Amino acid sequence: MTKDQFLEKLSVELQAKGIEVVSKKQITAINDAFLDTVQAALKEGESVKWIGFGSFSPVKCAARMGRNPKTGEAIEISERMKVKFKPGKKLLDKLN
Repeated sequence: MTKDQFLEKLSVELQAKGIEVVSKKQITAINDAFLDTVQAALKEGESVKWIGFGSFSPVKCAARMGRNPKTGEAIEISERMKVKFKPGKKLLDKLN
């Protein structure tokens, strides 16, 4: 699903719940604000949790040695942050 397809479905779902979204620009602004808020929380080291849906948690990966697959040369991979997602029970139940 592309971002445009997602925003279209989100708009339809909001209208079904009685929330009138006037324009595509508004729904895009709502989505962007949501994503910015989640990203800011993760950048600050906070987890973002939704009961039933799941949780996003920042995880630090230590520096390590790797190999260039083309040349076989050893390279150092620097420390970095990753995001871990753990699905909630309600989400898993809907999928299964």
